[in-house]
Amino acid sequence: MAVLTGGEPADWRVFFVDPAQRPVLSDPLVARFADKMPDLLRSHDRVAGQPFLLGPYGRPDVRVNTFFSRYPMTARDPDTWRKYAYALGMWLNFLAARGAAWDNAVPEDVEAFKYWRMADERNPQRVAPGTVTGNLIALNVFYSRAAGRYGVVSPVVTRQIRAPARTGETMIAQIAASPVGVRRADVKWFTPDGYRRWRDAGLCGFGLDGLEDATWRGRNEQRDRVFADGLFETGKACG
Repeated sequence: MAVLTGGEPADWRVFFVDPAQRPVLSDPLVARFADKMPDLLRSHDRVAGQPFLLGPYGRPDVRVNTFFSRYPMTARDPDTWRKYAYALGMWLNFLAARGAAWDNAVPEDVEAFKYWRMADERNPQRVAPGTVTGNLIALNVFYSRAAGRYGVVSPVVTRQIRAPARTGETMIAQIAASPVGVRRADVKWFTPDGYRRWRDAGLCGFGLDGLEDATWRGRNEQRDRVFADGLFETGKACG
């Protein structure tokens, strides 16, 4: 099993199911059920690598742990399990430090969490906007499930924005607390051949057949070509 943070008994901690690990038989309760552990794991829909969280002083919250043992989380890969578990553990510990519980958190808690993760000087391990966006996505999925199953009101506010044309959708939901400055995941890169075709047609006045376009009325083609080549060859953005 693996621990997320601290080790203080009042912390929320993240563990991962490991059926192959030898139980600590010095604990009388564990020793009593040691030979039944595989059956217990199966009966609770637990598989190797699946996360579970223990709350302050080792108390579990079934509502939290059910999130990882129900579809669609069971269909996710282990890396996703880990990312969501760490994000959720971080959030639960943040709330505990504020004297709040996860099932009565409010949007102001989410905004404070974002600030603490990114900018609060009291946090020695501040992170980039992209990491916080990933945390908020995990919390939004968690609370969406908790709202449907337990009636918990989500503190993660979403808003409808116009969808990019490529998606085929009209509107999509965006997390209101999402930080700015996150690099888009759908950035497209020119191959060398693609770049040369774009340069020749767009800057130098050639047609797609490689011949000069008689209708071209551009100016300073040589200067523009040298400038664009410099940007491309050094890996800097162009356009």
